[in-house]
Amino acid sequence: MPLQFTLEKLDMSEDWQYAGPLADLFPLSEDGSSIRATPFSECDFERISAILELHGKPAWSKVARTYAVLRMSQALKHLDSIIQKGVTDISIPYSPQNLPSELLPMERIRFLKTQNLVLTDLLSLEKGAHLHISSRNESQFQTVAVLGKGGFARVEKVFSRLGQRFYAMKLLSRKTTFKKDQISLSNFLKELAASKRVEHHHVVKVIGSFTEPKFVGIIMDTIGNCDLEAFLDDESATLDLDKSSLLRTFFGCLCWGLIAIHEADIRHKDIKPKNILIKGPTVMYTDFGIALDYSQTDRSTTSGRPAMFTLQYCAPEVANWEDRRSSSDIFSLGAVFLEMATRLNSESIDNLRLFLRERNEYGSSAYCKNVPGIEEWAEHIRARRGQKLDKLPFDWVNACLKTNEKGRPTAHSLWEMIEEDTSHVSQPFACSTCMADHESSASEASTPTASLGPYYRTGQLQSMYAVGPPSALPRESLSVVT
Repeated sequence: MPLQFTLEKLDMSEDWQYAGPLADLFPLSEDGSSIRATPFSECDFERISAILELHGKPAWSKVARTYAVLRMSQALKHLDSIIQKGVTDISIPYSPQNLPSELLPMERIRFLKTQNLVLTDLLSLEKGAHLHISSRNESQFQTVAVLGKGGFARVEKVFSRLGQRFYAMKLLSRKTTFKKDQISLSNFLKELAASKRVEHHHVVKVIGSFTEPKFVGIIMDTIGNCDLEAFLDDESATLDLDKSSLLRTFFGCLCWGLIAIHEADIRHKDIKPKNILIKGPTVMYTDFGIALDYSQTDRSTTSGRPAMFTLQYCAPEVANWEDRRSSSDIFSLGAVFLEMATRLNSESIDNLRLFLRERNEYGSSAYCKNVPGIEEWAEHIRARRGQKLDKLPFDWVNACLKTNEKGRPTAHSLWEMIEEDTSHVSQPFACSTCMADHESSASEASTPTASLGPYYRTGQLQSMYAVGPPSALPRESLSVVT
C-alpha cells in the first residue's frame, strides 16, 4: 500500500527534526512543550519512518513510536543510547519501573503521559497484528479460566466480545527493570516470530499479540481439550479402543508437525507431552517460548548453556551443554513416542520410569541418561503378549533415541519409516489430512523437479538438516514451560 503523504524538501540542518518535515505531527506551545492531543495513525508512523530514513537515520526509522514519544517528551537526545541497548517499539507501553534509565525525572513523567498517543486500535488484535495497548483489561477479551501456570508465564482461556468466540491467551510478565525487561521482550519476540512462521494443522495458530505495561501476550486460536501429558496419564491400565486408535494417529501427525516446524527454519527446543495439545482428534505443537529461528543465521547450531530445557525429554547434547541442532528435536520427539508406545501397550509412565531408575547408577529416569535401559524396556514390552501392531512404535523410538545425533533420522526420514512400517496395516498411524498430504507429495515426486520429494526441491534442507555424507541422505517450536 503506497504511503499517503508527500515527502517535503529535506532540511539537513542540525535541528531538522524539530522543524520542517515532521513539524505538523509534533505541534509545540510557546515554551516548546508538546501540545499534541490526538493519537497517531499508522500512516503517521509510516511517514515518520520514511523521513527518518531519508535523513540518514535508518536506526531511528525502525523505532518510529519510540522516536515520537521521546520527541514529545523533549528527550530525543537519548534515542541513540536507547537503540544501542537493543530497544524496539515492542517495549511500548512502559511502566514507571521499566522505563529507560537515561530519562531524567521530568522526562519520565512526560514519557509516561505521551506514550498513550502511540498506542494502537484494539479492533485489529484478532487480525494478526501486534498491538500496543494501555491495559489488557480494556481489550475485548474476558478471562474465563486459567489453563496453566509456570515460572515464566500463564495461559488463560478468554472470550472475545468482538469475535464472539474463545481463544487461548498466553501472558508473560514484564520485568521490573529496564535491562531485564529487554531480555524478556527479546524472548517474547523469538516466540512470536517462531509461532507466526509455522502454518500447519498440527501447530497451534497465532491470532495476534500485544504489549501493555505489565504483560506481553499472544492470542492463540486453539483451546485444547487437554495436553498429551494428561491424555497419557489415564488411571486405567489399558486405554479404551477409541483412545488407542486416536493415539496411534499421533505418531504420524507429530512427525508431520515437526516437518513443518523444521521447514520454517525453526527448532522447537522443548518438545514434551505438556507442550502438545489435543483438541478433538487433532494433536498440535504449542509453546515456542525457547524456540530458535535460524532463518536469519548462518547455521542451525547453538552451543553453550541452554537457556532452559526439560531434562526428562531433552537430548544428551542439550543436557551436556554441547552443540545442538534440529536432531535434538528428534530425540525429544522419540522420548514422547516412548511414552505413547508405553501407554499403547497397556503400561504406565510411572512403571517405565521406575524401570529406568532401577537400572541407572544415579537413580535417574531422564531418557537421555537411559538409552540402554530404554532398549531393554522395549524388548520387555515386545516379549509380552499383545498386538504386534502396537509394538512397531518402539522401532521408531530406538531410531530417534540415539546418543550420537548423527545416527538419528530427520523428521522426513522418520515419517518414511512410519509410513513404510504401517503401509499394510488396517489401523492408521496418522490422521486423514496427513495421509492426504503424503499421497499428494508422493504423486508430485514423480516429476523430475520433485524426484527428491516436495521438501527437497530447493536443495536447502539437504545442507540444513542432513547429518553425514550426501550419499547417506534420506528424503526429507500454549501450555507453559515449567
